[in-house]
Amino acid sequence: MATVQNPEMAAELRGLLGIDDIERVDDTAFKTVEVPEWGGSIRIGTINAGTMLEYVKSNDTAAKFNSGLRMIVDSLVDANGKRIGQLSHMEMLKKKNNMVIQKVAEEILKLNGVEKKPFDFQDRLKEAGEDPTKLGALIAVLRQSADSLEAAGTDKEKLKAVAAGKVEEDAKNSSGGTP
Repeated sequence: MATVQNPEMAAELRGLLGIDDIERVDDTAFKTVEVPEWGGSIRIGTINAGTMLEYVKSNDTAAKFNSGLRMIVDSLVDANGKRIGQLSHMEMLKKKNNMVIQKVAEEILKLNGVEKKPFDFQDRLKEAGEDPTKLGALIAVLRQSADSLEAAGTDKEKLKAVAAGKVEEDAKNSSGGTP
């Protein structure tokens, strides 16, 4: 074993953890999550790295459709931190309000250091190999379409005219050329 000459470095090295030290520590974090839709609160615990890797791998398989429910089952703990979820509970969770399930799953992801990134159209366009500068033109067309639909109201004939692109033409004719 090499001897460290620098006293400051020797002190720093004495404080380093070994594998056995890391293994002995229970580093599970917990959080209480209010779920008023279920009539109270639940307690969740972090998921170990191996289980999280399984969720990531499942994104490429049919199992991805159940991964959110499985994550909830794997995260549920009692007041003492004991895991209480069982795979059989997934069937019950499938019958619950999806918005509530999503809210709970998002809290679990946050607790595990996985923040849900907000949806960004430009990023999605880049990922798809599309030019994100076209987004502005698309938004303008959508706004124009929405304005045309609003002007048409609920009249079926006017909606058909909007679909055919005739509303702007009619507006120009009735106002002397400008809509």
